[in-house]
Amino acid sequence: NDKVEDLVPLIQNTIPQLIRILEDNGEIYWFCGGGGSPILAWAWLEFKKFEPELRVKNLLVWDKQFVGLGWDWRFQYETIFQLVKGKGIENTDKSASNVIRAKKVIPQEGEHPTPKSIEVISEILTRKPSKLVLDPFSGGGTTALAAKMLWRDFIGIEIEPKYVEIARNRLKQDLLF
Repeated sequence: NDKVEDLVPLIQNTIPQLIRILEDNGEIYWFCGGGGSPILAWAWLEFKKFEPELRVKNLLVWDKQFVGLGWDWRFQYETIFQLVKGKGIENTDKSASNVIRAKKVIPQEGEHPTPKSIEVISEILTRKPSKLVLDPFSGGGTTALAAKMLWRDFIGIEIEPKYVEIARNRLKQDLLF
């Protein structure tokens, strides 16, 4: 639900820091909503300003398999920018689609309002093996949990203490896999 006036400074302040710490041939996956405003176009234009250090390689679509709220054409997807430094990480599955189908996660009271599907995050991490996973907007810790399940090192950053606690509790639980 970001507004353009919030998104532009967020990208301008965050991307240079991510470029600075990103390894050569590293990748960033930036979730950008499903529409309702020209937010996707604004994000793309902002990302283009960081070329050639970082470039948009692809746009993934998370098909949430459920129609959301709305009045006209209702959204059931979320876009995910694949941003790469250098060549990016080699995909381990050459038949992988840029459409990932996984049910929408409906937050319960007190949870993060825009949770990501563990299936979506796991799909990305499985296809793009890396030594370290960083999530600078960790929310309820889905990326950290997916990284843990896949035996990856991770760093999660979140400014809201209640979401940090939710993420900690999720990571403490025994994982069955």
